[in-house]
Amino acid sequence: MKFYSLRYSLKVWLSSVFLSPLVYLFIQWWFSSKRIYADTIFELYPMMVFFELLFSFFTWAIFWVIIEISGMFLMNRRIRRWLIFIFSVILATSTFMVLCWPVTRISFNDIFFDVGLCNCVCIGVGCWFFRLEPKGNLQR
Repeated sequence: MKFYSLRYSLKVWLSSVFLSPLVYLFIQWWFSSKRIYADTIFELYPMMVFFELLFSFFTWAIFWVIIEISGMFLMNRRIRRWLIFIFSVILATSTFMVLCWPVTRISFNDIFFDVGLCNCVCIGVGCWFFRLEPKGNLQR
């Protein structure tokens, strides 16, 4: 099916963009003894999504190219999926490291590290959750 890798990359990227702020905010709410109120979450979520869309757009384009290239050269679905998974986590990590390197520290108390970790988890899960090939494709 034409442009299937584009749709796959968009599904993985956008699910990560929209879910990782929710995961981060839920974790913050849970571990802060539920002191973060719902109105704070509703204020932060759109801003976090906007910045994730803005700063990860170039990363998504590279991700799409990797999916296209892997489709041309790798016929084994497992190897292809593992390659896409590994590169997606590396790209997500690289995006946060490039944007936040001078000010971030590797600590669970740092917002940039926490959001980056949530983003890596969501994009990694998305790589395995969404179908890589169309249903009619019988490649192994």
